[in-house]
This record gives sequence, C-alpha cells and structure tokens, in this order.
Amino acid sequence: EALGQGGQELVHPGHAHHALEELLAHAGHAIGDIVAHRAAEQDGLLRDDGEVAAEGAQVTIGDVNDAGLAETASMMARPARIVPYDAVDHASCHRLVAAAAESGLDVVCNIGGIHDWGPSPAFDESRFERSIAINLTSLFAICRTALPHLVESGGNIVNVASAAGMVGVAYNAAYCAAKHGVIGLTKSLAVEF
Repeated sequence: EALGQGGQELVHPGHAHHALEELLAHAGHAIGDIVAHRAAEQDGLLRDDGEVAAEGAQVTIGDVNDAGLAETASMMARPARIVPYDAVDHASCHRLVAAAAESGLDVVCNIGGIHDWGPSPAFDESRFERSIAINLTSLFAICRTALPHLVESGGNIVNVASAAGMVGVAYNAAYCAAKHGVIGLTKSLAVEF
C-alpha cells in the first residue's frame, strides 16, 4: 500500500479505471533496458491498487538505438510500444511523448543518456553541448511536453541522474554538469508541481 505524507493512502485519480501508461526514454541501453523489463514484469513501475495491477501497464520505450529498442522489447513480458527518437532533436522528444500519451500518461522515466568523457582542454564545446543536449535538455523537453498529461492523471516523473550529479569527477566536466542539472531540474519540477 502506498502511503503519502501523514500516512494517507495515495490514489491517483487517473488510475482508477485504466491500465498505467508509462514512457521510458533511453530504453535501448543498459539501465533503460533493465527498467523496461521490470516495468513489464510487475505490471508497471508505480502501482496504487490491485485493479491497476491486474490490468497491466502499456509501456512505451524510446531510444535512438533501434536495435537496442527491438532487443529490449523482445525480452519484455508484455508488448511494448516502440518509438525511436533522437534526444538532441526537440521535435523528436515531443513526438515520443505524444505517442506515449495517446491513451493518457501516468509515468515518465528519463533513463540514461551518454557518457562522453576526456581531459577538459581536449574536450571541445561541440562535445560539451551534445552531452548537455542528450543528458539534460532532452529530459526537460520530455518533462515539459508530458506535464499536462501527468497533471491530468496525477502521474509521476522519474529522472535518473548519477552520483556524478552530486560530486565532481575528473575528465567528466560535461557529464557532471549535465547530471547536476538533472538533479536541479527534478527538484525544481517537484517544487513546482
């Protein structure tokens, strides 16, 4: 049983009469692959009551890695909606959310990204900007587009960062900056919503 602050039972209004609709961005790689399997195995990432669990979850998985998406989908216990997308393309992020939200949206999980590293003097601005675009800006684009759906359903966002979002790591300036940003973005959205 999920309990909120003060011990009251948490029941999201949008979950009472339909299966969970979940979006897993970056699902074609290691961490996303694991989360996608878990979502399908347990009838969704977030469950409030037996009725929702019995109906199961519709999981949409997205990534730029088509082969990784197909492999992830083939190993899932339930069929997934597969939506290839490019995290550096904002319109592609918006299309991913639109596809996932066709029947509503209850959970968004932004998982993974890229880990490009190297000595800072040799790490040019284009590599830095690409790392920020994939690891941070795409999360914002997905969250922003998903928020109206999640507000309507009483849904949730799970943004996965890294320990590198709390400390500095040598040769990882772009990755650390992006993951610090993910933590700040997530905290800001939590306060706002």
